[in-house]
Amino acid sequence: MGKLCIVFSALTAALALGCNSGPSAVKAPPLDPAKLADGALAEYDKDGDGSLSKAEVKNSPFEVSRWDTNQDGKIDRDEIEQKFKNYEKAQAGVTMLMCTIVYGSQPLEGAEVVFEPDDFMKDYIETASGTTDANGVVSLGIPELVAKDPTLSGGIRNGLYRVKVTHPERKIGPKYNEETTLMYEVSPVDYNTQPIFRVR
Repeated sequence: MGKLCIVFSALTAALALGCNSGPSAVKAPPLDPAKLADGALAEYDKDGDGSLSKAEVKNSPFEVSRWDTNQDGKIDRDEIEQKFKNYEKAQAGVTMLMCTIVYGSQPLEGAEVVFEPDDFMKDYIETASGTTDANGVVSLGIPELVAKDPTLSGGIRNGLYRVKVTHPERKIGPKYNEETTLMYEVSPVDYNTQPIFRVR
């Protein structure tokens, strides 16, 4: 199988809570930082020590470098809760996010890209999706919001996601869809990097 490169370009411009300047205004979803922190630990804290080690977050959307504020090499409950409090303070309804899908050395047209909230976030944010164009580029959008306002086709909630990529004609391995190992955090408070994922 050829290589699959997934290049994410995140535009950090957000539509803020309370913005009434146009039809694209959208409110930030209500979050419960304490419950989110508990949920993250319940999902990933395998040894029950109240924190997430590098090994425990290896196959998760968490990056120790972005969440470990006291730099002790792990992510504790207070750090998770504080990060989500910072999400709330940012008051961002959606963040604009574009993805480029490249299969082998060529952009992949017609790929369906789905950003599915991690399990502990599913009660707070919606799934976002989109289909790549001839350049392999897609703007992620939330179907429920787009149905109400087509200008929101490039908006995705801030949060932690599992990324799934499928194609009607190209075979893509299960670790990129049903059993995905592709993870991404859309953050209103940190710089959204441009990760590259490869598969053979």
